[in-house]
Amino acid sequence: MIVKNNKNFMKRKLQTAIAAIACMVFGHNVSAQTVTYDFNSDAVASPGTVAGLTLASTAAINVVAGSGLSDGNTTNLLKPATFVVDGVSNASIVGDLTSILTATDYSVTWKEYITVAATQLKKGFLLRGSGIGGYTAGIKQGYLFIVQNETTGNVTFRILKSSSSTSTTSIASSSATALPGFAVNTPYWFRASIIGNFLRFESSTDGTIWTSRLTAMDNAYSSGTTQLYCGLGSNNSSYMFDDVVSSVIAPTTWDGTAWDNGTPAAGKRAIINGNYTETGTLTATALDIKGNAVVNVPSGKSFNIFGAINVDPTASLTFENNANLIQQSTSTGAVPNHNTGNIVVKRNSSALSRLDYTLWSS
Repeated sequence: MIVKNNKNFMKRKLQTAIAAIACMVFGHNVSAQTVTYDFNSDAVASPGTVAGLTLASTAAINVVAGSGLSDGNTTNLLKPATFVVDGVSNASIVGDLTSILTATDYSVTWKEYITVAATQLKKGFLLRGSGIGGYTAGIKQGYLFIVQNETTGNVTFRILKSSSSTSTTSIASSSATALPGFAVNTPYWFRASIIGNFLRFESSTDGTIWTSRLTAMDNAYSSGTTQLYCGLGSNNSSYMFDDVVSSVIAPTTWDGTAWDNGTPAAGKRAIINGNYTETGTLTATALDIKGNAVVNVPSGKSFNIFGAINVDPTASLTFENNANLIQQSTSTGAVPNHNTGNIVVKRNSSALSRLDYTLWSS
């Protein structure tokens, strides 16, 4: 038995080593939780090819060396080639990021440079992609996170639903916003993330400190792959990408005794897979109650959940009198918090006399 385990261990180590070598050759770095496209091992060429990126449309991409950028970056960058709208339905560049495996809760972060000012540009990434979308050639069904530069110099953040329809559906859109520092040849960072049914779009001037720009909720797609997306009917490709990073957002699971990935927190899915009694306030972006778990929130205790709560048919969630369920998301979107399963909320009224009544609200 020990020998068998050792062999399996060595096999896993060998597979890890082979994967690491492959990633070095292919020009991006991969771990169990993170995939990074930095384009540095891809040959500078116009048109060019990027390992781990399969174009799903007839348009081309270029690999260029950074030059004249405000941060002095001279590493390789991905630059979409010019493509035209005339004669092409919803002209776009669509590319499958094949090194990013199918995921449920994850984020995609990227650094972006624009090369022209006050011009409409539409670009971003599709998350949880699956099946065949109808909007343009090669697009999958999933969630499109689009950074849209406007002719005014402002930026609109958009979250769209790509389905089998020939048009996309807007889930949420910000008003046009000035982004100080997002200027020609100056880097700016963006992050799209999904946890449960909760979608978030953020921006940053340095890739470290983030500002939330747009949130939404939707239940249409639960997992999938990732695509690069440029165009949305716009024929300008005056922008470049660098350091595209996909990161799995691992949940934390209660097994009846302890949490396996730290205390639940905002930005993380919590899974309860054993009996649980809250002792304070549980905060999470999404909450799943699994199996035969019996979950109790006593009086004076709270659950603070940004997205949806899903309770298996064989599990239960009970809020005792004066316990609180707080779902305070200010998200914009067609689908509100949509909790499912056996959820009981108890409330005791004060003593009533004849013709008295008690009103409760949420």
